[in-house]
Amino acid sequence: MDSDEAAPARREGRVAIANGLVEVTFDLRAGTYRIVSRRDPLARIEGARFGLAGVAGVALAAGGSAPLTASTREVAGPLGRGRCLTVTAAAGGLHLLLEIELYEGKGFVVLGAGVDNRTGGAIRLGRICPIVATAFNGQDVGKHFAVLDGTSGCLPTRVQTGARIASRNNLLAKFGRRPTRCLVVGGLTYHDFEKFARIDRKEDRIELECWGEDPVGRRVEAGERYVPDDRAYVDIGSRDPFAALETYAWAVRLAQGIELPTYDFPTVCLWWASQVGPKANDSVGAVGEMDHVVASGFLKYSRVGVRLLPDCYEKNNCDGWWDDEHWARCSPTFAEPGACYKPPYETTRKWCRAVIERGGVPIGYFRANGRSDDYAAAHPGHMLHNDPARRIARPVGKRWWERNWPAEEQDLVGYDFTDPDFLRHMREVYAELKSAGLAGVFYDYPKITGWCHEGGFEDPLATTARAYRNIFQVARDGLGRGALLQERAYHLGSDVSLGTVASQRTIWDNTTWAPPVIARAALRWYKNRVVIHYDTDGKQVLDEYARNGRDGGRAMFTMTYVASGRLLLANSFAQMTPQQLHDLSRVIPFHAAPQSARPLDLFDGGPCPRVYDFRVDDSWHQLTFYNTAVEGGRWPSIDVDLEPGTEGRRDLPGKVRALKPAGGAVAVELGAPPAEGGLGLDAARRYYVYDFWNDRLVGVFAGSDRLEQELRPCEARMMSVHAVEPVPQFLSSDRHVMQGYVDFVGRPAWDAAAATLKGTSRLIGGETCKVVIAANGHRLRGCSAAGAAARARTIDVAAGLLELSLDARENAEVAWGVRFEQGAGK
Repeated sequence: MDSDEAAPARREGRVAIANGLVEVTFDLRAGTYRIVSRRDPLARIEGARFGLAGVAGVALAAGGSAPLTASTREVAGPLGRGRCLTVTAAAGGLHLLLEIELYEGKGFVVLGAGVDNRTGGAIRLGRICPIVATAFNGQDVGKHFAVLDGTSGCLPTRVQTGARIASRNNLLAKFGRRPTRCLVVGGLTYHDFEKFARIDRKEDRIELECWGEDPVGRRVEAGERYVPDDRAYVDIGSRDPFAALETYAWAVRLAQGIELPTYDFPTVCLWWASQVGPKANDSVGAVGEMDHVVASGFLKYSRVGVRLLPDCYEKNNCDGWWDDEHWARCSPTFAEPGACYKPPYETTRKWCRAVIERGGVPIGYFRANGRSDDYAAAHPGHMLHNDPARRIARPVGKRWWERNWPAEEQDLVGYDFTDPDFLRHMREVYAELKSAGLAGVFYDYPKITGWCHEGGFEDPLATTARAYRNIFQVARDGLGRGALLQERAYHLGSDVSLGTVASQRTIWDNTTWAPPVIARAALRWYKNRVVIHYDTDGKQVLDEYARNGRDGGRAMFTMTYVASGRLLLANSFAQMTPQQLHDLSRVIPFHAAPQSARPLDLFDGGPCPRVYDFRVDDSWHQLTFYNTAVEGGRWPSIDVDLEPGTEGRRDLPGKVRALKPAGGAVAVELGAPPAEGGLGLDAARRYYVYDFWNDRLVGVFAGSDRLEQELRPCEARMMSVHAVEPVPQFLSSDRHVMQGYVDFVGRPAWDAAAATLKGTSRLIGGETCKVVIAANGHRLRGCSAAGAAARARTIDVAAGLLELSLDARENAEVAWGVRFEQGAGK
């Protein structure tokens, strides 16, 4: 905070806090506040009010309805140092509280609200709304207007242009060009409440609202001051919608304390693999799959995950017990007849250790809050309402639930994840699993079984959201911060689990590959790898290769890498050809950096983005063109997530296979700003563009040029874009689709004194790695590598391209150098 702004300004019943980027002023007489960007005075929010409501929707009080007072204090935390303005509205015995926080060097505003209950009894708080306001008053907001919603899970994420749009989690609204103006509003932290955002576009303004809500609500005791750590985020001053959303996601990551493990390896789902191959969804099959992985030779590229799914739907099953005794009884789907655990791997420890010894990552499966009648009978106090026989109303998925669960089990309560004794039991469960070596868990049906909208919690202060988070929090605490926990968020679409899970499914059970499948994850690029890893479910290479040839398979792998956060295989390694294994190895490992490629044509390219930009730095971009063209039709929409089991879902594979991918052109304006779908390159510089899969130099382009390519049907073309330097420089590597970003240690650099380009590569033993180098007018003299054979040759005289070949017997990090003749100018 600037020194002259460290204290709030008070004048004429107003109090203000500011930093160099944004100012917030609260009018204590009117009960409203405004937010103004100091970089752009036209970017402002006015008439903002706050309020709270009980679970029945009855307003408890609102800003402006009672005398207001204000105080300020310094704050410090994961977002840095700053100042908090607290406004209190006294309405009888209830004192409503609004907290407004600004942080040094940050252009966004953090909002929180709560209540000081000075009445004689408890209240139940169901809705917290820190802001209802008007933005960009007096401006033409309709020109180039678009909104990207922030819905997550298996519900659709869409770009919309309608006048009224609401979403879970967050929204971005943008309008205008040169300048483009942006508004980001949404949830920042998640603990007791889901978050929602809404905008209404009028002719000359945008009306906005952001709130937290819970079906059970938070009980606030008499005499309790309750301001939950459930904060909202508002940014009014950004000009670049991509940067605005990336800044938002990073703020969520920091404020929520998110530490994501990396799915740098592929995972085989035995449930899926058993549908197209031998039934192997049991402990023997899990170890057998790792034997297939070992035989394939793929472990030289990375470890491989194996996911075992003991998904038993009998009345008495393994749910709740989650122990070896019951896994050795229950019969999962898509397995050989008999129990999930079979000799010689009849315990979690035995099958996990066998997978680990072979170089694998063992991952398990829970029906998140699935019920087993024998457990409920044995532990009635662990059940919601302490009543195993109680039935509840399912708010979603009713028809699907009835089709898949036994009639006598439908709508019966599940477990109470706020009950101290049940939580003690779960800690023991996870302690055993951690000791056994289990690396992660896939949680099925969490919204249907775990979102307890009717309450019944042992903890009287628990909200539905808090109880839901506990499902994953107790697992993360028990298995460790690096646990690979996945949420299959059917029907929920909420970010309420952020900070507890590592990945989240974006679609129903699906192995059908099509552009709309990847688009759902691509539209969440700013959250992917930053606050969550998105998973588009199984990749069935057999189907993909049969339908679209090698380009189709490469596109599936490439776009999964580009737009999602993990790669789940729906087939066994035993079914993959050497060619398929090679192509898979080009996207493995997934990088660990908290960043994903921007879908540059997000607002202008239709429902399935085709142009993706991963910016390494100003001089290096990884640019992906994805051809989504088809002949005489269009890809089926999955914007509306139909109930699983309906005709719409079953018909998706048929609709996709009925289409014939076509060749087509994809283009990007290199010099246009990202807000207009461009790469934002420097118009005064020239750039090399090198194509990875086709292994060719596309050309050298001015930063102001338009790059257009004709792509083959269903092709995804990854290209490395490098600013031309006056000295020799690397352009690409054939080891990984990121062309050096993953397989180099650091970045090759020019040593002027030695006239040598020096780098370090992560080599695969027994496999030649080729590095493409632009000589830029210098003459090759020789090359060397420490611990590997090195050869260099000219591959394109006219373009001045060289190829450095490196060979090592074992996997190793190898330092290399390519020497040039000094003074051999251009």
